[in-house]
Amino acid sequence: INYIIQYKFNNKELNKENSNILNPSLFIFLIDQSGSMSGQPMEVASKAMILFLQSLPAGSYYQIIGFGSNYEKYDKEPKEYTQQNIKESIKFLETLKADKGGTDIYSPLKNIYNSKKDYDNIKLPKNIFLLTDGAVDNKKDTLNIIEENNNEFFVYSIGIGNYFDKDLIKNAGLLGKGNYDFCNDIKDLNETIVNGIKNCSNPFIHDFEFNCNLNGKNIYELNNNKISILKENQMVNIPYIIKNDNELDKKIKLDIKYFIYDKKEKNNKEENENYEIELEEIQTGEELSKLIINDNIVENKKLNEEEKTKLALKYQILTDIQGLMIPAK
Repeated sequence: INYIIQYKFNNKELNKENSNILNPSLFIFLIDQSGSMSGQPMEVASKAMILFLQSLPAGSYYQIIGFGSNYEKYDKEPKEYTQQNIKESIKFLETLKADKGGTDIYSPLKNIYNSKKDYDNIKLPKNIFLLTDGAVDNKKDTLNIIEENNNEFFVYSIGIGNYFDKDLIKNAGLLGKGNYDFCNDIKDLNETIVNGIKNCSNPFIHDFEFNCNLNGKNIYELNNNKISILKENQMVNIPYIIKNDNELDKKIKLDIKYFIYDKKEKNNKEENENYEIELEEIQTGEELSKLIINDNIVENKKLNEEEKTKLALKYQILTDIQGLMIPAK
C-alpha cells in the first residue's frame, strides 16, 4: 500500500509586525565577464551589483564569482554582510572588466554544487544570481545541473541586452525554483535586482525533520524527511510504501520539527508541530500525479510516456497510490 504525505510551510503571521524587514539569505553572484559584456553592459552590471550589495538584508552572506571561458571566485568562500566587507567588494566591483573571453556557465555552477561543504554551516537559503548577456553551447548540461541541485540552491537568472538565450534564462530560473527576468534595456537592471532580492528574502525554515507513525512500517528508504532549507509555500512530498496496512492506526500522527529565523530577535528558534490526520481517499494514482507534477509547473496531459516516467521517478510519484494525507497548516 502506498501513501504520500505533503507538507507546505506557510506561516504569514510570524513577525507580522516586522513584515517590512527582509529575511537574510546567502547570495552567490555569477557575473558574466565575457568579451561581449565590454563597454556599457559591464559598466551597468558593475553599478547594479554595487546596488545589489548595498541592498542585502542584514545577516546575509554573499560571494562574487566572475565567469567567461573560465571562472574566478573573487571570494573564496561566502563573506558575512558587514560594512567593511561591502566597502571592499564595492571597491573591487568598480574595477570589473569584460576580459574573460567566451561564455561558460556550467563550470562555475558545477564548482558551486561540488563545494557544498563551504555553505553547509550557513543556515540560510542559498540563492545563485546569474547575470549574462550571451548563450552557451552546453545548454542542456547547464540546465540539468541546475535542476539536479534545486533542492539546495535556488537560481535567479537575468538576461542582459538583446542577444542572450531567452530559453536558457527562462528555464534556468524555472528549474532552479527561483525566478528569471529579461533586461533588454540594461538601464532596467537596477529595478530587476532590487525585486530579485525581495523575491528570495521571504520567510524560511531550516533543518526540517518529519516523522510519523508510518516510519517503522515503511519499506521505502526516506530521503526527503530531513531538508536543510524549506522556503515559504514550498511543498515537500514524502512517500511511504507499506506492506500491509491492517495494523495501521485510524489516525496518522505527524511530528514536525524545524528552526525558523526570528526577525525581531535576530536569531533562530526551534518550532514543533503535531498533527493527527485521517487518510483522504483519491480516485487514482493518475490524479495524484497531476497534483504533484502541477506543483512543479508541468501539465501532465502534455507529457509523453517517457517524460511521465522520468518525472514519476524523480518526484516519487507511484501509479498505484491509495490515498493522500495533507496536514492543514
